[in-house]
Amino acid sequence: MATASIIQILQKELKLRSSKAKDRGIIKSKAFRKNAECPSNQKTPVIPNPRIFTDLLLPDDSQQTAALAVDDDSFFSYPAVGQCATHLALLECFSRLKRRVMRSEVLDTKFGILAEHEKEHREIYAGGYDDLEGICAGEGPTAHLERKWELFVEMAVDRFETWWTGLDFKATQREQSNSENSSKGGSDYHSPSWASDLPPLDILMVWHAYMLNPHCYYEDCLRHNKLSLYDRGLPWHKLNDAIDKERWIYNPPKSLLQSKVPNAKPGHDSYSLTPFLLETLESCPEKQPLKFLQCPMCGTGEVPQTIQISLVAYFSADHSVVCPHCAGSVDREQLKVYKMKTDYVYHLHNERRMPGTILHVSGNFVGQEVAPNDPAPKYLANLLEIAFPNTESILEHQSVASVEDHLREVARKMPVLHEKESLPLRKQMKLIDTLLSRYRGNSSIFALNLKDAVIRQGSFVDKMNNILWIRSPNLEGTITRARERYRQFFRLIARYPRQVFVPTLDVDIIWHTQQLCPREYLKYSTRVCKGRYIDHDDKIPQQGTGGLDEGFEETKRVWKEDYPEAEDYALCLCWHCERKKDYRGTDSTLSAKELERRIAKEVECYRGVERARREHTAVARHI
Repeated sequence: MATASIIQILQKELKLRSSKAKDRGIIKSKAFRKNAECPSNQKTPVIPNPRIFTDLLLPDDSQQTAALAVDDDSFFSYPAVGQCATHLALLECFSRLKRRVMRSEVLDTKFGILAEHEKEHREIYAGGYDDLEGICAGEGPTAHLERKWELFVEMAVDRFETWWTGLDFKATQREQSNSENSSKGGSDYHSPSWASDLPPLDILMVWHAYMLNPHCYYEDCLRHNKLSLYDRGLPWHKLNDAIDKERWIYNPPKSLLQSKVPNAKPGHDSYSLTPFLLETLESCPEKQPLKFLQCPMCGTGEVPQTIQISLVAYFSADHSVVCPHCAGSVDREQLKVYKMKTDYVYHLHNERRMPGTILHVSGNFVGQEVAPNDPAPKYLANLLEIAFPNTESILEHQSVASVEDHLREVARKMPVLHEKESLPLRKQMKLIDTLLSRYRGNSSIFALNLKDAVIRQGSFVDKMNNILWIRSPNLEGTITRARERYRQFFRLIARYPRQVFVPTLDVDIIWHTQQLCPREYLKYSTRVCKGRYIDHDDKIPQQGTGGLDEGFEETKRVWKEDYPEAEDYALCLCWHCERKKDYRGTDSTLSAKELERRIAKEVECYRGVERARREHTAVARHI
């Protein structure tokens, strides 16, 4: 795409954003009969209340240190209410982005969506509070629309990799010696504005899903020398300023619009350089998005040749591409094996540890240095050395499954070199499984398939958009109560380390928000759980043995036993029930019936304002 075209897109987008002040005047003094009344003694509320978005900075380290000496979780100051509310607002931006992609007719053509499905269910996938008289009710997206979203997310992941590799960090004392200065973060962060400010929304969405896999995220930040980024987490105060909470539009910093992406990968086109991916895609429907691969069979030395392929073709079921340089046929499995070979080369040169070996086999956090009594790294080094006498021998295997079979066979036959270095066979198999989990379904430089991670998080985004606490009268109360329930939930994890606990939606939003500042989550988890760095596994199946349904029932049982005075674990979290909880313990002269009537009117008022916001109609207090 020509530079002039990109400039026109940016100008158009900026013009759209400049009109937001006018659009905030949606709520005007005109009766809106379809909606319930706002209480006559109240003005039409500002939703969400700006007062909630005040405590956005991370806790002070000195205060945290003092609190740590008192009690295991008395220092639970992060996440605060405002940070959780900002997170909910960010999820609405993600939801809006997905809806726009689903509705885009230009992307139907660009991504090869069949003509007969172009308009199928395009408008009903709106999302939102599902009790608004059917305004947003409807079926979910079809498989064709989901495929369109997956292709868009794949492009976002490629752009995230460009952003990630382009971050320019000055080596920190922590990254050199794991010193106490690691907690300061931020001061050693040096990068162009494209990286140092908030990234574009699609890249932010990928980063968000990435951090919600804390073990993988820590491992990659350590292996790729990005612990400064790990320490920083999401800058909630900047995010709050960037989000238009009337229309859920994400306004990137001005510096982002004026800067270029650093260190873009060779061959990448203008899609890697634009702050507005969707707008750029739609402005040039004839330009097909591309995928760039590295050929594992050719190249000069350690630098492989780059293969260019259509993104749509890459996702075809029978994906295989012929390298124009060596005429070899390359498929996805070969790319995964090549990734393992590359990691093994780094390992042999002592540049990076192998993926999946950062944490102790017990699950305990050991940080950058290997625990003195941890036999896993030595065992793995011996296993790989015997299994693969040279790095090229890895490429003799055509799939990760073949590599796995070979490693397990060698492990069963491998002699014990020293009694202290031995591992029970069960732990040997677990270590092999953890190692290979970084390659199954994943040929990227990251420890997990980030496209799949974003797709999995999509269901949680839909749930938050459905219940829509961010637009409810009980926003502050819901988050405040959820923070306490999260503390209780995490104590259960600490008390019963072998049990799988499944969070409710209110607990889960607090858990997610805490993980979005990885440094704070690491402190909290290892303190409360006595050194264990609790992972967040979103790949557990819903049903079956060990599934979410079974785990949720067990969580309810343990909760009732350990907290007999507390409310039931499984609660109704709708607006009405949550608003009733807000009034508990308050001094009120109203009878129960009058209080119920007041709560109903308040909820109806907020629902009416939300209807008006969506329909761009006027609503006012009914007198």
